[in-house]
Amino acid sequence: MVTNYHFNHSSLALNEDLSELYSFGRLVKDQFLVGGFIIENPSRYLALGRDITIRVYKIELSPGDYKELREHLAYFINHKDSMIYNSFSAVTSLFHKKIKAKDAYTCCEFTESLLGLDDIYSIKEFAELYADQLIYEGSYRRYLGLSSTAVVAPDELYENKNSLLDRFNGTYTHFSTLFKRMEDDKKHQAGNNS
Repeated sequence: MVTNYHFNHSSLALNEDLSELYSFGRLVKDQFLVGGFIIENPSRYLALGRDITIRVYKIELSPGDYKELREHLAYFINHKDSMIYNSFSAVTSLFHKKIKAKDAYTCCEFTESLLGLDDIYSIKEFAELYADQLIYEGSYRRYLGLSSTAVVAPDELYENKNSLLDRFNGTYTHFSTLFKRMEDDKKHQAGNNS
């Protein structure tokens, strides 16, 4: 792994059963460069006999902060088709740099945004910040109360196999959109500075 850290993805859930997780990541398993806002469920990680090691943090929020988080999350849900994965920021975060683009996030940037944090560049930093709120580390199947042999139906959209041409077109569209949004943000910032 590039980060030399065991964990490489963060999601946010509003309930302890983790039946619905919100994040940014790949939309289709075989297109790791193309992604966006995703609503995950356990099948994404547990189908076809798979299991993963997870950490669950229970973060206490004031009623006002929770309401604000829900409103912010509703924006992502209501605009999910325009949200894209910030592939460039994922790379530059290794050097403690972020590249801003409208409605483009990494999983860390998404979690950071919803929790009202700044300057979190990695899952490791998040884990250190919330170490005292860790409530579980171990098998995702065990957390959900599933046996190692329990059958979990695959997420058909995530497991979908795209043709090489579809993967190319998806990657091209993704990066074209990301470049345009980065340029728009630069122009917007330049206009604000003048």
